[in-house]
Amino acid sequence: MHDVRTSPALGKSLLGVLKQGGAFYKHDFGRSHRSRKWMALSTDSQSLRWRSSGDSPPQTDLDVAVPMLLGSPLDRMLQRNFDEAQLQGNSPTPRTKHNYMEAAQLQGGSSSPRMMRLRRPASFSRISTLALKDIVDIEYGMGSETFLQKSTTDRVDEVHMCFSLRTVSGRTFDFAATDEDLLMVWLLGLQHALHLQSFTAATLRLKRLRFKIASTAERTGLSTHGVLLAAVRSAAKQQDVRFDKLKKLKKLQAAWRGGTVRRRFNHAASDLREIRLKIHALKERECYMKRAQEQTARSIQSAIPAEEAPAPPCHQKMGDPMEVERFATAMTIFATRQKRTLEEMSDHVRENREATAAIARIAAERRELLQAFMNSIINNVFSLTGTHAPLTPIKTCTKCNATDLVASSAWTQVV
Repeated sequence: MHDVRTSPALGKSLLGVLKQGGAFYKHDFGRSHRSRKWMALSTDSQSLRWRSSGDSPPQTDLDVAVPMLLGSPLDRMLQRNFDEAQLQGNSPTPRTKHNYMEAAQLQGGSSSPRMMRLRRPASFSRISTLALKDIVDIEYGMGSETFLQKSTTDRVDEVHMCFSLRTVSGRTFDFAATDEDLLMVWLLGLQHALHLQSFTAATLRLKRLRFKIASTAERTGLSTHGVLLAAVRSAAKQQDVRFDKLKKLKKLQAAWRGGTVRRRFNHAASDLREIRLKIHALKERECYMKRAQEQTARSIQSAIPAEEAPAPPCHQKMGDPMEVERFATAMTIFATRQKRTLEEMSDHVRENREATAAIARIAAERRELLQAFMNSIINNVFSLTGTHAPLTPIKTCTKCNATDLVASSAWTQVV
């Protein structure tokens, strides 16, 4: 796609088309009717000029001061007679007030000078000029106040045929083209002349398509989705008759309506797979910590000796100093052995406590992920069924060897 901003040759050719001129309808603020104008770019590319054109373009350049523009049928008849006499080599009859009256009488019209003056208003020959330096923006569509204040019945032009030129003072000059291709050329040419960077040919065509869809939807009362679906059906009907039309329509409709559903499902399925992998990782980590907890518990239990503390001497032997000394020595040995056992088990005790705390944290995280998993399933199932779209299987992916099924049974596979 060509871009005028990067193609000087294309921009020069567009300016040439603008200088040749084109027919437009001018809309004025506060007036319901429009007026037909012939607009062209000046030879120095510094201003736009337009004047009333009637049903035909002017015969002279708009840069010439006040050229004679034949707009009425009577003027065109006299001009045709003048040209025929000139081709035959005869002396043409000069166009005078008397000749106008004679021609009017021949056509059965009125010959009064007052009626002749009404045929040629003064504004018909007036040339309007707009300097390009005063234009700050080009608005494609009916976005100006002049178009918005018109009622639906007064809008005789389509939205994609209108554009507005906004000046520094805030005033807009609003026009409607008579040809779509001519309008595209004029918008690109004006953008090049004004050194703006608003449109490319692709963006203009996209805007024109959106305007057409919106206009059709407003006129028919359908939604934009319905308009596009009707266009798809119409295109399907115009295809080769050798194929089954009903099957093709169903396929196009399923592809159109199921596109959003498939994108939603794939996004939801990826989220569910990710949550499932996290839950699986937490489950493996929980099993590992439980094994570590059991192992440390067994180590602590096996490290504790099964012996009991020495029994104190009876009341009769408490008076014997040897028995008391023997009991004190046995208690000292027992206490020393217990202290040494506790020092040897400190690492196992710490590991057991850490494993117990880790198991509690993993259980809390797993509960949160399970809750998020169930909420995601409920939300996505209701959002998919709310679209009322046909849920059909999708082809198997050859890269990942996975099948994405747009159906309710797919949720069980994901889970």
